[in-house]
Amino acid sequence: MTNRPWYERYQPVSYKLITRSGTEQQFKDMVKRCNAKGVRIYVDAVFNHMTRMGSIGKGSGGSYFDTDNFYFPGVPFGATDFNDESSCPTLDGRIHDYQNAVEIRNCQLEGLVDLKLGKDYVRSKVADYLNHLIDLGVAGFRVDAAKHMWPRDIAAILEKVKNVSMGGRPFVYQEVIDTGGEAVQGSEYLSTGRIANFKYGLELAQVFRRQNALKWLKNFGADWGMWSSGDVVNFIDNHDNQRGHGCAGSVLTHWEPKPYKLATAFMLAWPYGIVRIMSSYEYNREDNSEGPPHNSDESIKSVTINGMVCGNGWSCEHRWRQIYNMVAFRNMAGDAEVTNWWKGTDYQIAFSRGDKAFIAFNLEIVDINQSLMTGLPAGQYCDVISGNLESGSCTGASVTVDGSGRANIHVCSHCEDPMLAIHIACGYKDPHCVEGRHGIVHLFEWKWEDIAAECERFLGPYGFCGVQTSPVVENRVVPNRPWYERYQPVSYKLITRSGTEQQFKDMVKRCSAQGVRIYPDIIINHMTGVGGKGTGTGGTYYDADNYQFPGVPYGPTDFNDASNCPSSDGGIHDYQNAVEVRNCKLVGLIDLRLGKDYVRGKVVDYLNHLIDLGVAGFRVDTVKHMWPGDMIAIFNKVKDVSMGGRPFVCQEVIDTGGEAVQGSEYLSTGRITNFKFGLELARVFRGDRNYVKNLCIAIVITHPSRAGGDRISVKELCIENVINHPSSVGGDRKSAKDLCIENVIIHPYKDFCFKNINGNTTDDTISQANLPINHLIQSFTCSNHDRRT
Repeated sequence: MTNRPWYERYQPVSYKLITRSGTEQQFKDMVKRCNAKGVRIYVDAVFNHMTRMGSIGKGSGGSYFDTDNFYFPGVPFGATDFNDESSCPTLDGRIHDYQNAVEIRNCQLEGLVDLKLGKDYVRSKVADYLNHLIDLGVAGFRVDAAKHMWPRDIAAILEKVKNVSMGGRPFVYQEVIDTGGEAVQGSEYLSTGRIANFKYGLELAQVFRRQNALKWLKNFGADWGMWSSGDVVNFIDNHDNQRGHGCAGSVLTHWEPKPYKLATAFMLAWPYGIVRIMSSYEYNREDNSEGPPHNSDESIKSVTINGMVCGNGWSCEHRWRQIYNMVAFRNMAGDAEVTNWWKGTDYQIAFSRGDKAFIAFNLEIVDINQSLMTGLPAGQYCDVISGNLESGSCTGASVTVDGSGRANIHVCSHCEDPMLAIHIACGYKDPHCVEGRHGIVHLFEWKWEDIAAECERFLGPYGFCGVQTSPVVENRVVPNRPWYERYQPVSYKLITRSGTEQQFKDMVKRCSAQGVRIYPDIIINHMTGVGGKGTGTGGTYYDADNYQFPGVPYGPTDFNDASNCPSSDGGIHDYQNAVEVRNCKLVGLIDLRLGKDYVRGKVVDYLNHLIDLGVAGFRVDTVKHMWPGDMIAIFNKVKDVSMGGRPFVCQEVIDTGGEAVQGSEYLSTGRITNFKFGLELARVFRGDRNYVKNLCIAIVITHPSRAGGDRISVKELCIENVINHPSSVGGDRKSAKDLCIENVIIHPYKDFCFKNINGNTTDDTISQANLPINHLIQSFTCSNHDRRT
């Protein structure tokens, strides 16, 4: 079209996938790459009509069309495939009376030629188009102009549409502009999907422009004359009404950033419906037809990214901190109910989402300064509106929640963003160490009774924070009993070579009494591998070849299969394919379908049982092989630990760079095991690097007679990863005067430099402890081939 307005995309001439946005191959690649990151694609599907009367020519893909003769050979559609004067009651074939449902559905919308969707041939062509999109990996559709189609026609078309590749029916939400008072109502379309809820943005625009009071939002949703939560897709604005079409342009848009951010934050915090965020471009507000930013040849300009900011004329509201952080807020809140509703003045509110999240809004002319119930576990939290959590610190405001769940909340009235939001994922990832203690030791393959004794005779007195244990659940018995059999569960019963459930419970109790926390290594990504059948360490029968694990119980439908895994043999081969990494078998271990509620429930029951026994958190095995969304869903349902607050979660994500799955994807559910740390220090202390810039390592050893503990200086250090024995690392073993210590008890690396408490960098003695290093090592040795480090 002349000047390439945005609305040309809503005037199809064929169902070929070629537009200003790209070719079919580029679309296919986009879908694949987004799916690999866990991001689904929903296509805006136009099948009520073809292009406008009075036009003839070629489309964006070169297909010829002649609208006046109803000729669209690219499909093909001909004159008998469109509604004519026998179907439409108006003289000119156009819609004029919105109180006449037949006219609305059988006549031309703004002169766009109206398809005869009651005809089976037309329905089949539309279904073929949608099925082709599903074959390319889309998850569903936004159906444009749904109110101009008969509900029975949409139903008949969707009956011909196949299931999506991720399982189940395609997600469908339908554009039915229904703000009341017209012949066509949104409720007529609920049998074929959700409804695009245009009322939602209109109501919130009035509230956040102070034309209605904040306090009335307490029952926002169906009680406001809208549909039920399960029937709607909500939005603040869309491409039509931000330009003055549909609802008269009275909605908030990116042109009013302050109230727009507030309204969007409320939408993301409030548990009603599915939400859709608008991402726009800048345009001349006096020309509401202006198309996207483009080059001189009218090709669309690419979005340039500088940090979190978009360039080339793109607004990118979805990248605004106040919006993307609230997406994480909504993920964390999950299905938690609204609790702790608070109203100050008519224009000040706050509420919690169970024990997961808390938010406050202030549209008043005075600040909020109140002690409010947040419902969150005790701890420090970062306000995700004013900043982020980065490297363990808040870049914006922070909030301290006390043991009762209350916090002093301050929200200024004159700030750029007069709101505050905190949630459990932005809390510090606290291992719940007894005050003054640091360092978690991995007692690999120890028996529960021996760990209990070690807590009492050594770990407690010498100031250790906690113990990471080997896996605790019943596992497959492998010939010659290798260590890795512990990572092949067959049930969630707590019986292993290390001991029984009662012995585990006793160990946790005895260690806790010494101030030493317990963090079991948990396996929830998979069960044991194919080719296994028999009884586990607790006597439970299993048959891995037939996916039968009656001890849980799990059956074949509880595991990922060929429909989820893209590789030909069901195994992982391509670590550049995130779907393969997460949905296929890791070295033959059968992969649990963690997106299934039943499976999630069984995992949650297992973790909650461990919490009931007194553990402080978990080391989660093979996390990179699970979707972040599944991890969030599981840990949202895990209870608080007995010492107060959320369980400490440490996730095994081997990320040294260059793969599709990245550790940063998992920061919302806990800390990440830092494999790079040991690799870098190994290079340093093997002499691969001549110096260490900004590196400070200080070892803390507490002498029994000195509760505070003195720092020591050591001339040479050998740093060892918890899963590497020194003899397998390479290099010469150092003498006893050189200290070998696992990286988990090193002082936080943000303080780095070599230093001695007395300032003497050559001192080889333990400062003030009066105990030479060699005597320390010789005095604390283990028998039976264990080596204390």
